[in-house]
Formats: sequence, structure tokens, C-alpha cells
Amino acid sequence: MHVTLVSGVDPTARGASGTRSYVLGLAERLPARNVSVSLVARDGDSAVPGVSYTPIRSGTSSVRFILRLAASAGGLPIPKDSIIHVQRPDDLVAFTFAKRRNSKVCTLHGIPALAVPRRKGRAYGLAYRTLERVGLRRSHRVIAVNAGTAKWYAARYPGLADRMDVIPVAVDTVRFRPMDRLAARAKYGVRAERVVAFAGRLTVEKRVDSVVHAMPDVRGAELLIAGTGPEEARIRSKAHGGAVRLLGAVPHAEMPQFLNAADLLVLASEYEGLPTVAVEALACGVPVVATPVGGLPELVIPGKTGWLVSDLEDLGGVLRDALPRAGTMRDDCVAAARPYAWETVLDRILAVYRKAEAAA
Repeated sequence: MHVTLVSGVDPTARGASGTRSYVLGLAERLPARNVSVSLVARDGDSAVPGVSYTPIRSGTSSVRFILRLAASAGGLPIPKDSIIHVQRPDDLVAFTFAKRRNSKVCTLHGIPALAVPRRKGRAYGLAYRTLERVGLRRSHRVIAVNAGTAKWYAARYPGLADRMDVIPVAVDTVRFRPMDRLAARAKYGVRAERVVAFAGRLTVEKRVDSVVHAMPDVRGAELLIAGTGPEEARIRSKAHGGAVRLLGAVPHAEMPQFLNAADLLVLASEYEGLPTVAVEALACGVPVVATPVGGLPELVIPGKTGWLVSDLEDLGGVLRDALPRAGTMRDDCVAAARPYAWETVLDRILAVYRKAEAAA
């Protein structure tokens, strides 16, 4: 079996990214299952030794990546028997126009049809939906990372249900595990008694400003923010003078230590698929405080692996009450992350590849 992984991520970018972790996790592990792998991504260099890499020089723009992918799709060194596995439906359009007859798999990491117009505006949203429709129609199999995403897309595209599998994101439970918390806090210069952490791209739908707004209600705690994005300047202005530190991009290799420095991970998102960082936090023994969106209610069991907050006006009070209890929940958090270990998830993805080959 041969798989060509396609994604508009930079394999060697500094900051953490759930989609990049997923793609690189597959690229690293598939060869051990007798699967040959090629990677098509944007910029950078191959981050996986022994994996063939073709860069699409597009910068950070997802639109430019799609356009340049479309321009080069016909000439990419993709074997005829390779399974093309993309991470967004619109990335498949390039291979449709290029008349590539390969088996095609698409992973839905959330609902881009909601995210694109929220970030880019209505015109981009309309254009995306047109491309999404074409891409999903050409997919032989579709993977949704949580049941809510699968339900949303099955309702929107009734013919998709028979081609869809729900398979969660995965975590490297060897790297993401409980570590010495004092050493982790020393690395990040923590002086506060308690630590709340956020990790992710600083975009409007993540609502990190609401987390910053909640922190004055949480005495003796510091908020550490790992990530960059278009909302960074606005968040910095709101954080000025508070117990909040923006660390910029924290490399994925450092994320286990970053998460171990925290008592709680907080996610205040408007919508999600199944955020990888939430699974990584649990694997480190760190409970999650989150809005009940996407796959988070399946992962966050109130009082056991974290807390769910429907009204962000209540976030400060929830954090204040949760922090003293967080340290008692380590074992339950680690146990909750075990079903998401790569060894388990990879078997399920391989089964999807075999279905795609049979359907092509």
C-alpha cells in the first residue's frame, strides 16, 4: 500500500498544530505497517526521515496553497495506486481537475464550512462551500474526528453517510505523559501558585479574550498562552497588566512540558472538531475546562476529566473552583486518553484505506 498525505501545513513550522501532528503522526508510523508514504505540504522541509516530500511553495495562505496545488497536481510524483489522503475537502478539487483516478480519503478535523466564513467572511465562505461540495463528492472515504462533525456533514450531504467513518485524532502517549510539574514550571518561569494554560491558534472563534477576561476572578493563578495568530495583538492589549503571559509559538516537541506546567487546560471555542491539544493534556494528567462543542463533551467528563462551561460569564468561577481539585484527577485523565493512543487509532485508519482501495 502507498499513501500520499496532502495538507496545507508546514511540516517544520515552530508552533503546534493539531492537523500537522495528525499528518506527521501518520507519516512517521505508516512505514512500520508496510505502507509507503509521500508527503505533499506547504513550504518547509520534510520532518520525517525516509518519507518522500514535495513542497508547495505557498506561504501561510490556504487560498494560495489550493491554487498552487491545483496548478501542480497533474505533475506531482504520485503513484497510480497511491491513496491520496487530504485534510480538507477543498484540497481534493486539485486532484479532480487533474483527473487523478487514485483512491481518495478526506479527514474532517472539524467543520471548515463554519470556520472559513467566521475567519474570512461571507464571500470566502461561499467559495469554500462550492469547493467542499466537489471535494466530498470525489472522496471514496471520509473520516470525521468526532460524531458531531459526522452528523453535521451527513445532514448536509445525505449521500456521505455510507462513506464516512468516525475516528478520533491520536496522541503519542509515550511523549505526552505526566512529568515533574515543578521542573516544567521552572522552564516557563512560573511563580504563581496555580497555572491555567491555553494552546492553539489565536483566531476569533477560539475566544481567548474571554479566558483573559475571566482571569481576574482567579486569584493566585497565571494564564500561559501558547500560540500565534491574527488575534494576538488584541489579546495582548487585553492582557496588559494582568496575570497573563503570551509565549508565542511553542514547538510541538516542547508541548508535553508546557502542558505539564499547567493545572488546567482551558478551551473557550465557539466550535471545534476534536482538538488534539485536549487529548494531549489529558494524557499528561491535566484536566480540561472547555465549552461543550464538537467532540469535547465526549472527552471532558465533569468532575472526572474536567469541566464544561456553557456560559463564558461563568468561566472565572469555574476556573476558581476547579483549580484546587485538578491535581486529584491525574489518573482519570491519563486513563481517558488511552483510547486515543496512536497504536489504536492507526489500525482504524488503515481499515479506511482498505475500504477506499476497494471503492476506487
